[in-house]
Amino acid sequence: MIGRGDPMNTIAFRFRGQDLLVPPELSDAQAAFGFDPEKSAAPAGSRRYSVPLPDGGSCIELLIDDPAAEPPALWRVAGARALLAAAAEQAASAGGSDDYSRLLRACHIARWIDESAFCGRCGTRNGFADDEFARHCPSCGKREYPRISPAVIVLVSDGADRILLARNAKFRNGVHSLLAGFVEAGENLEEAARREVLEEVGVAIRDIRYAASQPWPFPDSLMLGFTAIHSEGDIRPDLVEIMEAAWYSWDALPEIPNRGSVARALIDAWVDSRRLCQNDLRHPPKAERSAP
Repeated sequence: MIGRGDPMNTIAFRFRGQDLLVPPELSDAQAAFGFDPEKSAAPAGSRRYSVPLPDGGSCIELLIDDPAAEPPALWRVAGARALLAAAAEQAASAGGSDDYSRLLRACHIARWIDESAFCGRCGTRNGFADDEFARHCPSCGKREYPRISPAVIVLVSDGADRILLARNAKFRNGVHSLLAGFVEAGENLEEAARREVLEEVGVAIRDIRYAASQPWPFPDSLMLGFTAIHSEGDIRPDLVEIMEAAWYSWDALPEIPNRGSVARALIDAWVDSRRLCQNDLRHPPKAERSAP
């Protein structure tokens, strides 16, 4: 159902290709939460969509410009990841909202709208369904929904004070993160976690526990975060996806992903737990004296 929602409870995001356009009055951190759609007139050649949010009342206004068009005067181009990182850093350092769900939904739906322009069965240009949030082919009737690809991300610890961090071939130099990968057809999530860790660094894991999740529209993932404990095997990076991997102590980590990602959230939660454990060891509670 494109075009429905409460216009009094609407925020907008403007895209040019996969980049966002940021109005001059907003910082990157502010732009992660959208802007007033009344302040952005859609230029000639741009497309405008009202996308309902799952709460059923509010909606997102998507403005999608021609990728070849120049940005409007004083507007600037920014990547979605950069906006997400800026907002997360501000929330962590100065307080503020850490709910980026609207930005994540906007990125996901904007990409889906572009990639589902034509029917995957007969090639006819798609329209939109009237009764649900879906693409609809006027020729063969096929419906297409926003693609959501489940992926696992695993924080592997040694059961004590170290975690396994790896540098993916796609990361910028120095950045290390957790192991992750898409779920294969026929796999459950725990099987995917075991397979990905074994394939990428050659170790087996146990005690796999769900921790957190995050939609991640780069391109269309739902990241499902787990913790696990190393059970056997020495680290051997596959040198295809993973170029380096090693154990790191909680108080001597390399550069890790920006705040705002589920990888960073899992790492931060583990570091906090180890720090509390160390404090408890240094300052054990005093035994209460029993009454005579």
